Amino acid sequence: MNDDSTGISLEDFDTEEFFRFMFGGEEFHSIIGDFELAKSFKNIISEMLKDNEQTPEQREEQKLQHLLHNEERIQAQEERIKQLSANLILKLSVFTDNYVPTKKEHQNSEALNHFIEVNRADIPNLIQASYGEHLLQAVGYIYSSRARFWLSKMDSQEGHIGKRILGYSRHVHSSWKDRAHTVKEAVKTVKCAVQWGQSMSKLAEIENKEVENLQDGENSQYPFRHHSGYLEYNKSTPSEPTVIAFVSVKDQQQQQQQQQLRKSSAQSVVPLTDEEKRRLEVNAATKSMETLWRVIKLEIESTERDVCDRVLNDISCSRDIRRSRCIALSKLGDLWQTVSLEDSS
Repeated sequence: MNDDSTGISLEDFDTEEFFRFMFGGEEFHSIIGDFELAKSFKNIISEMLKDNEQTPEQREEQKLQHLLHNEERIQAQEERIKQLSANLILKLSVFTDNYVPTKKEHQNSEALNHFIEVNRADIPNLIQASYGEHLLQAVGYIYSSRARFWLSKMDSQEGHIGKRILGYSRHVHSSWKDRAHTVKEAVKTVKCAVQWGQSMSKLAEIENKEVENLQDGENSQYPFRHHSGYLEYNKSTPSEPTVIAFVSVKDQQQQQQQQQLRKSSAQSVVPLTDEEKRRLEVNAATKSMETLWRVIKLEIESTERDVCDRVLNDISCSRDIRRSRCIALSKLGDLWQTVSLEDSS
């Protein structure tokens, strides 16, 4: 299945490479990994290339392939979370390796400041990537929210009763805030998809109207049209008529009503200029990319939540290490949320 004009083959189209190039590139690969959505797109394309007419045996085989694809997708996502968790632990080790609870507060503050400066130096390279600013802010929000979630949970389980009550209230607040954020982002994604659909429908409607107007223009060159055994003349009567149309009064009234409806509909459709049509096309393309980004953002946030939960609730390490990870991750998230492409440039 080739496109002769561009030489693009769907069989050779690498969806994973496309999504990686469009959102973050190699700069973010160690932070967000490969997109699960890209693998789903790849499977959809492979299904599109197959013949629609299938035998019962082929349909059964297709069902088995779907089950295998789902298992592979779940396994690939688990491997992705495992690898991203290891990458995040390594990133946080700049602080956690130097954090000692028994040290004085200013000594741990120096280690935390060093950790922040090390990650601040990476921002110019990250922010220049495709969607770099949006990715940093999205991932930064998850880092901060999950760090506060687990830090408040630890506070609710240790210390005096007042500290536990305060920690529990913060834990509940952060949990509900994260849920509200997830719902809000999902609503924005649906709204954006609806707007994209409306833009595409408007473009299709304009194209259909242009085709109808073109057909009407061609038909107007031939004033005599045959209707159920008689001839109808739509233009002015010629000086020397050669055809006499015998039409009943009832049919004449119906034809006049139809002509009036066609005229009113033609007057209601205002033809768009090339510049207006170009703006509509640009708007539809913008909405399509925004919709794709919001879907990708939902996947990234879901994956990063799992990564943070695995890192911050790692029972294989001590409670002090988990607390130090929460502190460092919270600072890193706050740092990434404040980045701006304008400030960087």
